[in-house]
Amino acid sequence: MAKLLVDIVNLNADASCLETERWFRALEGGTNSELYQWLNAYALQNKRVTLGITGATAADMAMLNPESIRLINVHADVFEVIYRPFAHDAAQLRRHDQAMLNQNIGKRTIDQLFRRRTNAFLPPEFMLPTDQLVGLVEHEQRHTFVNARRLSPEQRERIPDHPYHLRDIFLDTYVTCHPVDGGLTTHYLHALHFYNSEPWNKAVRRASGSTALGWRDGESFLFVPDGVGREADWLAGESEDFSRIHFSEYVENLTESDLRTPESPCLRHYPIHSLTPWSRDSRMVGFLQTLHAEERIILKKASFQKAVWLQAINSDILSSVEKTSPQIRLIENGKERDFTIWRTERHTEGIGLLYLLTNWNEELERDILAGDFDEVPYLEKLRLRHQFLTDRGIL
Repeated sequence: MAKLLVDIVNLNADASCLETERWFRALEGGTNSELYQWLNAYALQNKRVTLGITGATAADMAMLNPESIRLINVHADVFEVIYRPFAHDAAQLRRHDQAMLNQNIGKRTIDQLFRRRTNAFLPPEFMLPTDQLVGLVEHEQRHTFVNARRLSPEQRERIPDHPYHLRDIFLDTYVTCHPVDGGLTTHYLHALHFYNSEPWNKAVRRASGSTALGWRDGESFLFVPDGVGREADWLAGESEDFSRIHFSEYVENLTESDLRTPESPCLRHYPIHSLTPWSRDSRMVGFLQTLHAEERIILKKASFQKAVWLQAINSDILSSVEKTSPQIRLIENGKERDFTIWRTERHTEGIGLLYLLTNWNEELERDILAGDFDEVPYLEKLRLRHQFLTDRGIL
């Protein structure tokens, strides 16, 4: 039986290495934009992919590059979209009602924009507290994912290598959790950096089971020279020994025997992810304390303040200062060289957003929404996202 591949792609416009200005440039030019051309590489080569686009990212696309939304919808045979929250959050830091607000806004955004959706939820940072399973069940999102590579060695050993059921806190309903092959990401990045698809092909062939379930960051092509060309080269070099399918097709083919209930010592709940990479030196502890104090009453706030909060809870505000910049090697113009993917100054944006929450006034809100700060990229992003959410009745 031929090997199958499910390629799940996290696309996050607020990634810690993606400057807001760089993201805006990727959206410029309509069908000539980098984002459109990146997506079009999949359409032209008929490479099925399951997109995990955060609601905030999708809102940016709708406002600044609606052509990319149309491309995804026209090619529903190539693209399917799985559910994400609006903000790429570290969910363990949120209270239940706040997390549900983020989940609900993300769902409504994705429902309004995309034609082909599947009832799965990709949690940012692979963080999904058990109490938040309630929201997935309410939204009929009955599938989620875990990446054992992100966990401690002890937890990693207890994650089954097959789909298993997560029970909610009352044990009266469940969501099916699908372990992804976290190692495939490394081979994808090798192909992207070195114009060499063969290690990727070998890794997919070696993956356990008849279907390889991969996960990777979609914005990676924006961090390197000729990113669109590199991605197209990787796709063209992909082996014909295996076939790409959507996650929804994979689920349809599962049998009851595939959905085994794990025996002890396997985990029956979603594993608790360490927050150490996001708080390694506790440089942002003051930011978190103030944010938590302000967000306690966020549900009672007006739409503008909710939009500010949704941008301020982005997990990559923490990543931008707590994590070091990736050092890689890549081939450019036929020569191999060292290359640094710099973390952005997103934490300073976070501090600015926190200031807006703690010092809100009508005049400042009016000036931002009037576009008076259009030369400040993160405030322009805030204005556009607020406009998207309010124009469509989501906020």
